[in-house]
Order: sequence, then structure tokens, then C-alpha cells
Amino acid sequence: MAFSIPRSSRGANERSAFTIIELLTVIGMLSILAAIAVPVWSGSRLNAKQACRGLIRAHLQQTRAHAIASRNATAMVIPTRNSPRKLNLNAMSAIEVQLQDGNYVPSQSPKLLKPWTHLPEKFHFETSNSEHPTVIDFENTLMIPFQHHDVECHIIVFSPNGQIVYPPSGSSIRIAIGQGPEDSGEDLLMINRLTAKARKIRP
Repeated sequence: MAFSIPRSSRGANERSAFTIIELLTVIGMLSILAAIAVPVWSGSRLNAKQACRGLIRAHLQQTRAHAIASRNATAMVIPTRNSPRKLNLNAMSAIEVQLQDGNYVPSQSPKLLKPWTHLPEKFHFETSNSEHPTVIDFENTLMIPFQHHDVECHIIVFSPNGQIVYPPSGSSIRIAIGQGPEDSGEDLLMINRLTAKARKIRP
């Protein structure tokens, strides 16, 4: 008696296989991702700056999206110069916050929403060499728990409607990045308070 595969089983096996179009699509997507990643790996100064700007823009939008989706104020956090060496002024993350006695503090569940993201090629956040302050020049900072001790952080706070509420209204929101004192503020981004979109204004 000949053994035969039930029709339903054959259908399940056929559906589980990849088609040529699907494989080509995956290969195409991997090629695009590789092309995006190459500038970061190339180590060139210009490409590293572009990668920094891309990371900052993405982080701002992710933090804003979380504030809107969770209906909780959410802060993008940047460790201060006094933080542990592996974090200070070259990393960023996000955390839910609340206003308490005029200052922002971590919410009741003080947990980072994502791992620390580090800027590539030794870039870090800096003060601007112009008369306009950047986000790391404002006085209010946030203490967040990290590895059994607190880390002091500069903040950009998004309200549940997605608008930036800190730095306070009336002040521009600027982010400067550089690789050292001689490059202070060489790459400057202006952040839109309503949309959190960042545009390059220098150089």
C-alpha cells in the first residue's frame, strides 16, 4: 500500500517554505542595513558625525512616541560629566518622570526604558561656543538609579501630548556634539519643541 501525505499536511509544508521573492526581499533588506551601518564602521569623522545625528534624532522620536503612547511624561536623559566614565556625556537613554515640588524625578517605577546608547567615535554632548545654551547647560538634572548607585543626568522632557516641556518654554532647545574641547559645539542641532525633529544649524 502506497504511503501518501494528507493534503492538509502538504499544504502546511508548502506554506512554511520560503519563496524566491521572500529570500530576495530579505537579502535586499540586509544589503540596505549593511549600507547604513558601513559609515559607522568606516571610522571617518564625517560619517561618525552623521551617525551621531541619526542616533540623536531617532532617540528623540522614540522618547516622544513613548510619552504619547504611555500617557506619561518621559525624559531623554544624558549623563553629566560627573557620571561614571563609561557614561558621562556620551550616552543617552529614556525614563518616565513626574513633576515633584517643581523638579522632575523618576516615576514610581524608575527603570530605564532602553539600554544606554553611546555616541560613536568618541563623540560626546557639549556646551555650545555661542551665546545660546545647549541642553547640558540647563541647571535642572535628574538622578536615576543605575547599577546600585545614582547617575545625574541632563534631561529633555516630553509631556503626554508629545511636546517638550523641559528645557522650559522661551528657551531654544539645542544639542551640540564634538570630540574634544577644541571642537566644542562644532556640530549643533536645533530641536523643534512641538515635533522633536532636529535640524542641523552648524556647521
